[in-house]
Amino acid sequence: MAQMELLKKRPDLEELRMQHDIDGLVEILETHEEEGNRAARTLARMGDEAVEPLIKALKHKNEAIQWKAAMGLGEIGGPAVESLIQTIRTSERRVQLPALWALEQTGDERAVDFFIRVLDHKSEYCRQLAASSLLRIGNERGVQAANQRLNKESESFRGIVAEMIEGS
Repeated sequence: MAQMELLKKRPDLEELRMQHDIDGLVEILETHEEEGNRAARTLARMGDEAVEPLIKALKHKNEAIQWKAAMGLGEIGGPAVESLIQTIRTSERRVQLPALWALEQTGDERAVDFFIRVLDHKSEYCRQLAASSLLRIGNERGVQAANQRLNKESESFRGIVAEMIEGS
C-alpha cells in the first residue's frame, strides 16, 4: 500500500519536459533527493533552454544540488560551454569545481583554450581536472599542454589524472 502511494506521488518528469516546465523540473532537482538526478537528465534533454536554469542551480549553496546541475549541464554538451566558462571565471571555488567537471563532460573543443589556462591554477585538483579534460578531449594542442604540465607534477598527481581519465 505504501509503495502504491509513493508511486502516485512520483513526479512525471517526461510530462514536465513535454510541457516545457523548466521551473517545475528545477524545483524537483532542488527538492527531491531521489528524483533530482532524473530531473537533471530530463532538463539536459531540453538543451539550450535549460542551460541558464541549470547554471542558476549550479550556484546553489547545497553541494548535492550543484552536482546534479553539473550533471545536467555536462549532458547538454556544446550549448552549455560558454555559460560554464563564464560561471567558472566569475564564481567562487565551491561552484568552480562542479562547473569544471561539467565542462569536461561536454567534451567540447571550445573548452581547450580555457582548460590550458587552468593548467596553471593554484588548486591542484583544478590542474588535475584540466589535464584530464584536455587528454580526454584529444585536441593536439591541448594534449601537448597537458603533457607539459604532467611532466612538472608529482607521480601522485599523474596517477590521479590517469584515474580521472579512466573513470570518465
